[in-house]
Amino acid sequence: YLLFVIAFIAVFSIFSLLARNWTVVLVSFVVVALSIHLSFEFSNIFFTSIAAGTILFFFSYVAVRTGFDASAKIKTSNILGKNLGLFFTAIALIFSFIYYSGFRKDADIVDLLFLNRKVFSSLVERLKPATDAFFPGFSPSDTVDQFIENAIKQGLEGSGIIAVNTETIKGEVIKQRQAYSLDFGMKLTGKEKIIDVMYDFSVDKIRAFLAPFKKHIPVVLAVSIFLMVRSFSFVFYYVSLLFVFLLMYFLNASGFVKEEIRQVDKEVYVL
Repeated sequence: YLLFVIAFIAVFSIFSLLARNWTVVLVSFVVVALSIHLSFEFSNIFFTSIAAGTILFFFSYVAVRTGFDASAKIKTSNILGKNLGLFFTAIALIFSFIYYSGFRKDADIVDLLFLNRKVFSSLVERLKPATDAFFPGFSPSDTVDQFIENAIKQGLEGSGIIAVNTETIKGEVIKQRQAYSLDFGMKLTGKEKIIDVMYDFSVDKIRAFLAPFKKHIPVVLAVSIFLMVRSFSFVFYYVSLLFVFLLMYFLNASGFVKEEIRQVDKEVYVL
């Protein structure tokens, strides 16, 4: 979707610089807003979102055209940079509406927060340097019994005890596993991966904590998505600007677009 946004900014910019028929422009923006919603399978089509997106696209186009017509020399970065604010607002608004309209009352809170097992595993891997300070040699792929056994051995080594009977360690592993089962409120056989146990325990706590606030989550996250997209719009703009220059160069080189110098009348105040 990030690539789509960048490509869309570039196409919108060039379209705004070249298109002059307002009827064609308006119809095009309606089709674009509708297409964005249809590209998301979970999205209901919100008339408000489509209408607001179209209107903001159109006013952004008008701002670009006004800036373009008022410029004596074509400087794309200046014209676009000052007049694409409403365009980014439209994109942010549409994406936030799409998320909100896709919310289901029976949806899992964890799914609403985008905290699936893969994302959680990635977070744990990134935090590994920090966990190593407390659990040296910790590996998320270890089983519960392997994790407990390593912790016991490291504790014994820290106490200066090196030689310990294997059966004694196994017995202690069983005792600690049973203690973990009681603490986590889940039955552990010892064969489970520690990352899976951490994930299941974490999401259970998240569900329990956020259950009373579930009805507010879609609104809060939709607003967050809007603010996030709008805040980082300058990044999308500067990345897409390269594509704008490349596309304009190609259009000029192919002869599809030509730069001309024309004499125009200008209104001025005189005394």
